[in-house]
Amino acid sequence: MVHRVNIPSFSSVRRRGVARALPWMVAACALATGCALPLEDENLDTGSTNEPLFVATSLVWGQPTSLAPIPVCWENASAGDADERLLVREAVERTWSSASQVVFSGWGACTSASSGIRIRIDDSGPHTKGLGTQLAGKIDGMVLNFSFQNWSTSCQSMRDFCIEAIAVHEFGHALGFAHEQNRSDTPAWCDAEQGSDGDAVIGDWDLESVMNYCNPAWNGNGALSTTDIRGVQQIYGPKLQLDQFGYNTGSGWRVEKHVRTMADVNGDGLDDVVGFGDSGVWVSLSLGDAQLSSHVRWIADYAYNQGWRNEKHVRTMADVDGDDMADVVAFGDSGVYVSLSTGSGFGPKTKWSQDYGYNTGSGWRIEKHVRELVDIDLDGRADVVGFGDSGVWVSRSTGTGFTAPQLWVTSYGYNQGWRIEKHVRYVADVTGDGEPDVVGFGDDGVYVSRSTGASFDAPQLWIAGFGYNAGSWRVEYHPRFLADVDGDGKHDIVGFANSGTYVSRSTGLGFAPMSLWQSIFGYNQGWYVDRHPRLLGDISGDGKADIVGFANGGLHTSLSTGLGFAPVTQRLADMGYVLGGWRVDKHPRLLGDVNGDGKLDIIGFGYNGVYVVLS
Repeated sequence: MVHRVNIPSFSSVRRRGVARALPWMVAACALATGCALPLEDENLDTGSTNEPLFVATSLVWGQPTSLAPIPVCWENASAGDADERLLVREAVERTWSSASQVVFSGWGACTSASSGIRIRIDDSGPHTKGLGTQLAGKIDGMVLNFSFQNWSTSCQSMRDFCIEAIAVHEFGHALGFAHEQNRSDTPAWCDAEQGSDGDAVIGDWDLESVMNYCNPAWNGNGALSTTDIRGVQQIYGPKLQLDQFGYNTGSGWRVEKHVRTMADVNGDGLDDVVGFGDSGVWVSLSLGDAQLSSHVRWIADYAYNQGWRNEKHVRTMADVDGDDMADVVAFGDSGVYVSLSTGSGFGPKTKWSQDYGYNTGSGWRIEKHVRELVDIDLDGRADVVGFGDSGVWVSRSTGTGFTAPQLWVTSYGYNQGWRIEKHVRYVADVTGDGEPDVVGFGDDGVYVSRSTGASFDAPQLWIAGFGYNAGSWRVEYHPRFLADVDGDGKHDIVGFANSGTYVSRSTGLGFAPMSLWQSIFGYNQGWYVDRHPRLLGDISGDGKADIVGFANGGLHTSLSTGLGFAPVTQRLADMGYVLGGWRVDKHPRLLGDVNGDGKLDIIGFGYNGVYVVLS
């Protein structure tokens, strides 16, 4: 049975807690689903939301790794409604299809054998006769209104808008999404429950969803909310945003030859894709909402064809002149080279230091010496920090060059027994004073040398754990990170051990005893360094670092509560070793904020290009 639209009086709707616009226009409905109502232009405090949507998981059209195009046809199309049918198609393609791997195909006239979504054009209340695959091949499975002579007559003055907004809502039902206000966590003031329910909720209730009757904007004005995008990506997988930078694109991007990273190269607050390829450094600017521009070569240097090799030369991005735009910094044969970003290209290659190169001094080697770019003196410019043979060297940026190397501490170097294959070393603020400190995971535990602003203190053992001998931690088995997991401004230890994920929070004077925060993501649970990348970053926007893990079964996350990691959630049935067929030696997976919302998003470089999963 199709539930028809109930149009309440203006006063009765206001008593529900939200003032709605005149009751002359109603939104689309689904089987046992009514229609959304227009809402007055009123500012509301919606709070924070995560991935929204109320989904019937048993009725989705397929998994991301096996999703076929969904056929669409028209039961009673005519030449006179060609423009309106095009409006529907374009609205759906720029929303649901633009955000995910969903492809709607066909769009011609239905036959008796037509499968997929069959649409009838009728001057009645728009609706669907079910959710998701319940519509597969169902005659008149979706009804859309183009004329508005009898139903919602005020749409006659804004037909294009109504047609588009209704189409987006109804195709949400066709993808398996029920009305958002039907969820059990819907606030009491939104009592507009209508129609069929889903069987799973995704994230928190979302006022701004196009599937929510209580949305202040009628049908979301036909535009997916940011969290609608996250939800459809979770169910159907992220859309291929750019057919470049992938294993099978162009001449083929290779982990062993080409560096790919995320950095804000134009100062707009969005992280962009930067790739060091065969012929130069290529950039694809982030346009927001997961969209990426076509890739452009910003400089014909620092690339494989110019003799740069991953096994010899570190190449990275950092703001070394303090203009809030990331620059190219490359450790070559004869020193450190820089190309400053102009916002639309990289300037000429300039040697900023005669040191830290493959052929300089006693020779800096990838397999022996860690080199990082860190703002060590807090002047807004990234400086060179190098773990050499005799200790840790620092060269500060002047904005036009790097100063001569200074030995800041005679430890953590190759001659003191520190080895890449055994000992992880970082530069991060563990005291909360804003100044980056040296943190080394040695044989007997984790050592810290605090920054004085002009040197590093002598090493102090902050915890007798997480070490080669102290706990038998191994680089090839047990990733160890520094990240602020409790939001206090100090970096903490996060270690993926045999039995799960351990955390030692920084007190500013030491690391607290190890605590098991999550009994997953460890070696004994089947997580392997050569198969399953694990990343730390704030994907929820609360200032605390979360776990992002790529398992056999896809992308999984575990949010920090500040006292532990929450239960693991499968964010995506893709980008995993089995689900998706992603490989560490072929497909880099990174974090970066591509839409400027303060939450790190997931960026994957697959076979066919770049995929973006919004957080």
